[in-house]
Amino acid sequence: MAASRVDVERFRDAIIEQIGLQFDDAKLGFLSGVLERRLHRLGHSSDRYLRDLELPLPLSEYTALAHELTVGETYFFRNIEQFRALAEVVLPARMEARRGTPALRLLSAGCATGEEPYSIAMIATGIFWPGYSSAFRARSHQGNSELAKEEQRRMFNFGNWTVAKRLVVGFGLSALTLVIIAVVSYFNTSRLIENDGWVKHTYQVRSELELLLSYLKDAETGQRGYIITGEDSYLEPYKSALNGIAGTMDDLRSLTSDNPNQQRRLASLAPLIDTKLYELKETIDLRRSQGFEAAQKIVTQNVGKAAMDRARAIIGDADREEQDLLTRRADEAKAYANLTTMIIIWGGLLGTLAVIAIGWFISRSLANQIGSAVGQVRSSSTELQAAANQQATGAKEQASAMTEISTTISELLATSRQIAESAQRVAHNAEQTATAARSGHGTVDSTHESIGQHPQAGRSDRRAHARARQEVARGWCDTRHCF
Repeated sequence: MAASRVDVERFRDAIIEQIGLQFDDAKLGFLSGVLERRLHRLGHSSDRYLRDLELPLPLSEYTALAHELTVGETYFFRNIEQFRALAEVVLPARMEARRGTPALRLLSAGCATGEEPYSIAMIATGIFWPGYSSAFRARSHQGNSELAKEEQRRMFNFGNWTVAKRLVVGFGLSALTLVIIAVVSYFNTSRLIENDGWVKHTYQVRSELELLLSYLKDAETGQRGYIITGEDSYLEPYKSALNGIAGTMDDLRSLTSDNPNQQRRLASLAPLIDTKLYELKETIDLRRSQGFEAAQKIVTQNVGKAAMDRARAIIGDADREEQDLLTRRADEAKAYANLTTMIIIWGGLLGTLAVIAIGWFISRSLANQIGSAVGQVRSSSTELQAAANQQATGAKEQASAMTEISTTISELLATSRQIAESAQRVAHNAEQTATAARSGHGTVDSTHESIGQHPQAGRSDRRAHARARQEVARGWCDTRHCF
């Protein structure tokens, strides 16, 4: 009969309270199917089962409910459309919203064997390194794609591991080897100790069987002595045997409780012992009351002898079985001892070799990695040294250039001073020339005037004018000479 909605809602509330799994109303049909299967499996009514759910449940029921209510399947890029939305919508939006923050944390809960967080990590890697992102978009339709396999190969490549991870894995494998050897040795030693306990148990059973037969013989010996002599002192072994036989039978039943064959033998032995003891008691009573002949008559009927012979045979069979068990257990003990010795010796040797091999492998890989790093450092150091030498040479050249520039500037300054001094002399000569020129022009003007007033004196004035021009020309020449 289908569960009612009220029962299904009670079932959902109990699951939330006891297990912590949340289901909305859209999952009520699914929960109804789970509830019906559990009721059919357990044979309970819904009311009883729901009342039991309100109490702490056995672990088996928790496990069964968890198996029914959860998905036990996982692989890389399961539900690919969700991962596509994560890569193309969710992560870019979150990165844009958190721009400037140092990190974006992603939480993956209930991820079974870990394929889901690795898938998220690969998508996040594709977001930060576009080359991976394009690979994801191209292969995302394949579900458990070659991208995941490629990422797995990259993650399990020993050459990409850090030094700390290599050391952890190396020493972890060494420790695991030693732990395996220790566990196997402990198991074999425990079996050896257990087998030794069974060997002692077998010896105890055989001792009790021998003691039982001895009690029967003592009882028979006491009976015969009393019948022959009529003296009560001969009954002491008989009386002691009566007290010991019952206790010994109880001990044998307890010791052989795990052995059905021996239990059947003891069940067959008990009535034979009772028959023998009854025959012994009967003959003793007849000897005491009617004399030797009456007791002898009962003895000669061989009822007690037949019971005693059958009891001896059963006890002998039981002892032989215990002897066989003892032999087998001794062989097992020897085998376990030899195996334990071999495991300790060879396991220790293999463990030592494994530790040496792992240490050598790690040392070699670290040496290669460190050697490569040292080579890069040396190369970088050489390049830095060359750059430093080049910079030093450039600095020296710059210093020489600066010295030459300083010398040139000093020479230019000296030349400038000489030019300034020459310019001053030229200015002074020019001033003198200008003064002479003005004087010469005055003379010329005077001469013209004189010529105009006294023509006869023209020739002498023209000679004066020529001398003035010569003086002006001489002054010009002097000026050019100064330059």
